[in-house]
Amino acid sequence: LTPRPPHPTMRCGSKPSDNGHLLLTPDERRHLLHHEPAAARFLRRFLGADELLHQRERWCLWLADATPEALADLPLTTARVEAVRKFRSSSSAAPTRRAAARPHTFFFTSQPDTDYLAVPEVSSARRDHLPVVFLPPDIIASNKLYIVPGRDLMRLGLLASAMHMTWLRTVGGRLKSDHQYSASMVYNTFPWPDAGRDPAVEHAAQQLLDRRAAHPQRSLAELCDPRRAPADLLAEHAELDRAVDRLYRPARFTDEHERLAHLLARHAATR
Repeated sequence: LTPRPPHPTMRCGSKPSDNGHLLLTPDERRHLLHHEPAAARFLRRFLGADELLHQRERWCLWLADATPEALADLPLTTARVEAVRKFRSSSSAAPTRRAAARPHTFFFTSQPDTDYLAVPEVSSARRDHLPVVFLPPDIIASNKLYIVPGRDLMRLGLLASAMHMTWLRTVGGRLKSDHQYSASMVYNTFPWPDAGRDPAVEHAAQQLLDRRAAHPQRSLAELCDPRRAPADLLAEHAELDRAVDRLYRPARFTDEHERLAHLLARHAATR
């Protein structure tokens, strides 16, 4: 399945398959920079679902453009690269063994060179809305995030809406009690509204981002928990839901059951 045009492809972020040698904790980063300050230009923030949702700090060595000459002056960094090569070489999986030939790079690279939209692979069932954010290109998304290149407020608004959450609850997977997002099963099958752009949705999406930014001390997990989110943010979510709902029909949806019935009818009509 592919998303209905004009919606761009959603894909997983980058997968290291490195046994942890290309990834660094804050303490490991400080230690590396203390001994190899020149390694700073190869260090990037690295976000998976856990880091994104809970404001946890993790870093990675992003060496895609590192020359052999640059690495020769960085013995601690080179030692990490060599550890990746040994780990991959001993793997029972043929693709991983082949990746030992390029140990300085991630096993799978999917990093946009623009701002991008990010969705965590796993999301708490307590949430009424999917935690969707924009990230800059210098933050590396792990394979625990689904990403779409570009900074499209319309798309963020749709994915952050109650309408999309209804679809996720219906067709998405489960990890214990949590929702498991999927590009193929959720994003690609979502019955998108006919409107290409809508100023009301874009405005509501920007307002949502602005209200989040007004609470920098709160994690995204807190801000997307209806029991802990600030009242002003919940009001912005409600406004976004109304704007998205109007794209599907003029009359209000009274509950999730009505939304689901409408989405299923639209989905059946496009098959």
